[in-house]
Amino acid sequence: MEQIGERYGVALVLELDASIAADSAQRHGLVRIAREAVLNAVRHGGAERVQVLLSQDGKGRLLEVSDDGTGFEPGKRTAEHPGFGLIGMRERAEALPGVLTIDASPGSGTRVEVRW
Repeated sequence: MEQIGERYGVALVLELDASIAADSAQRHGLVRIAREAVLNAVRHGGAERVQVLLSQDGKGRLLEVSDDGTGFEPGKRTAEHPGFGLIGMRERAEALPGVLTIDASPGSGTRVEVRW
């Protein structure tokens, strides 16, 4: 993750609770989801700051990636951006098993959340 921040000149803030239990398949899926969300924020959203949070609360375990980029309309796909990355994130979240939620709108950044 740090390499992405350095490569694209984005402030990457990591808040990772090391006590979160996940098997190797879950860890792999979570890393892939986080990486895709961070890359989307930088490449498509022009984000200058991206926060990655891994935590646990009364509802379960949580991975959240939020950014200050331009945001987007989650249901809108174009030839240039067909949404394959979002589909892959959703499939990986469901395999945890978990649920992916995307909160975004044009001009307001994006928040990608996975609960499992």
